[in-house]
Amino acid sequence: MRLVTFRQGNGPSRTGLVRSGSEVVDLAALAGKPPFDPTDMISLVAAGAKALSWIREASRSATGTLPLDKLTLLAPIPRPRKNVFCVGWNYLEHFKEGEKIRPNVVEMPAHPTFFTKTPTTVIGPYDPIPHDPKITDKLDWEAELGVIIGPGGVNISEADAMKHVFGYTVINDVSGRDIQRQHGQQWFKGKSLDGTCPMGPWIVTADEVANPDDLAIGCRLN
Repeated sequence: MRLVTFRQGNGPSRTGLVRSGSEVVDLAALAGKPPFDPTDMISLVAAGAKALSWIREASRSATGTLPLDKLTLLAPIPRPRKNVFCVGWNYLEHFKEGEKIRPNVVEMPAHPTFFTKTPTTVIGPYDPIPHDPKITDKLDWEAELGVIIGPGGVNISEADAMKHVFGYTVINDVSGRDIQRQHGQQWFKGKSLDGTCPMGPWIVTADEVANPDDLAIGCRLN
């Protein structure tokens, strides 16, 4: 299932189901009362299996779908509840790329290196990325797999971790590299400039992704 947050014309944002690759079922227009707020993707994710079951059933007879190419797609989660949590150096090739300009780290860390991007970094998948050369003249880009967490928990075991994944999306981790390097191993400012986390175009639910470790991830520039 592919889920989007969209806007039609100048109207309010709503959630939708992408069907046949070219049309969107407006979840707010479906008959019946959904177990979530159809204008809010966070509400849908929080409702979890109940929401997905309702969408599957209610959308079977849906008519009057909207053409995908006539809608404005927003980030699937336009304003996350918390920061976007990221794992640094998650590609060995990328770690090796930076060895020449990284004087303080010699070997790959034994444990994951985490950083975050604030909710104000998130923009739509096709929105222009803000750039002020007075702030940074070294914007960099990295295509990443975004993991959408559904059911919450505390101290979740590795064995149970995937049970908490609602779905996946695409994220562009845009960085101000000059700012990032000014702050050594503390990457927060260089990674959290407003508008530096394009997200989307949609969430693919976890049941549609057999093996998230075997996905082709790419970025096209210009």
